[in-house]
Amino acid sequence: MLASIDLELMRASMLLETDPAAAARLAGAVLKAQPGHDAATLLLTTACRRLGDSASAVDIMEALGKLQPDAALIQLELGRTYAACGRVAEGISALEQALKLDQTLVDAWSEVSKLHLLAGRTGAADAAYIKYRRLAGNPAELSDAYRAFDLGQLPAAELEARKVLRSGGSPVAALTLLAAIASRRGDDLGEELALDQILAQAPCDNAAREQLAQLQLTHFRGRIGHLVGCGLGLGERNHIPDAVGTRHQHGQQQIRKFGGVGP
Repeated sequence: MLASIDLELMRASMLLETDPAAAARLAGAVLKAQPGHDAATLLLTTACRRLGDSASAVDIMEALGKLQPDAALIQLELGRTYAACGRVAEGISALEQALKLDQTLVDAWSEVSKLHLLAGRTGAADAAYIKYRRLAGNPAELSDAYRAFDLGQLPAAELEARKVLRSGGSPVAALTLLAAIASRRGDDLGEELALDQILAQAPCDNAAREQLAQLQLTHFRGRIGHLVGCGLGLGERNHIPDAVGTRHQHGQQQIRKFGGVGP
């Protein structure tokens, strides 16, 4: 019986990314056979969230949280589930409880940083994100990509980084590496795209914020230098193309976010 349950749970976890409905059915079948099974409950909750049924996921996780108030992973999933429903304060409370139980829970620091930001607590968000980055380090799944990058094998490094990104593992670390690859190639647009994606995932990533701002300001200055070199008249300089002006404004906004001073 136990071997059969383990097999069904393995199948459910493999289907979670591609077919969450099938994963939910398999996890539900396990729970019918063995009510309260922790791994099956977590799989069912995650599948419900991915199907957009956050209300059902909340009911499941709240019940499990009451049964196991001292389980850090349960509190983490409860916090994620509240966040998916837009219940920010309850999400923060659950995630903080998870961190009281286990200070090394990397994902909890990342999740609580996002929720603090939504609640307008930028100081708490930044502090939580710093703890997340310190704990996250260099993920093992990116070791091949880092090795290829260090050897100057940029196509191989990019291939490995994108593979990790597609799998859903360590998105910030993978995107940071992709930004570094683009920078080494001199691909400003590729670097800017990767940095934008990092900030979409992790708005408190000050390093990415500063790098993006500097990249945009450098591009702006280079563009103005080119226009001046081509003999742009003084009157025309007051009518810089909209795309360049917009890029400069974006760069200035990023500078203000991390406390720098624009030109």
